[in-house]
Amino acid sequence: EALANTCGVPLIAASAGQWQAKGHLGDFLKAMRRFFSDAQASQPCIAFLDEFDSFGNREKGRDADHNDYKRQVVNALLECLDPSGGRAGVVVVGACNSLEEVDPALLRPGRLERVIEVGLPDDDARLAILEQHLGSKLDMPPFEIISRTRGWTGAQLAKLARDARRLARARNQPVSAWDVQNALPSRRPLSESELFRIAIHEAGHAVLSTLTDPGALVSVRIDGFVPEAGVMT
Repeated sequence: EALANTCGVPLIAASAGQWQAKGHLGDFLKAMRRFFSDAQASQPCIAFLDEFDSFGNREKGRDADHNDYKRQVVNALLECLDPSGGRAGVVVVGACNSLEEVDPALLRPGRLERVIEVGLPDDDARLAILEQHLGSKLDMPPFEIISRTRGWTGAQLAKLARDARRLARARNQPVSAWDVQNALPSRRPLSESELFRIAIHEAGHAVLSTLTDPGALVSVRIDGFVPEAGVMT
């Protein structure tokens, strides 16, 4: 949605699961072709296919009973992505978590030819994501928030924002950095024995990294706190 807003064009979204819900294979393929027809009628637009790995890979499980079904689905999708008349004005974007499950033909030139791996957000990106979900800028330097959310995904930051807004509503006040800090999962300090074991473990990673790729290691850091047992970060 953010990409479509930035480009100033409409977004049309679907998934294999939505098309499958229409019924049998014929209904699935009709829904797929209708989606691309609607996208062409709305061009210029962005056609977004979520959970793109759901379409499967024709080379995997070739002896399975459902392989012919999967082959017809992938073949039809290839036709829609690279039709004989072209698809000018329609940019197709797919998203998935398991790229290795995507049929290689779907990633060739003329289809979804560019693969962009999205890693975990850095400090600046996490702050921007959090403030976007909060709907406002934080009212104080969020050094602790940035530090305690390292390694978090966008979905975890969205949940943190929801929890912070809930605290703000209970106080009948606008959401603030205080609410965000108090919405963070509780943590406990690591004991000296735990720190020692972790340090030995991480030192092993550092030694191996230095031996296999000299110069690649920049630094090693151990956080002295961990989430309380049972608390997911």
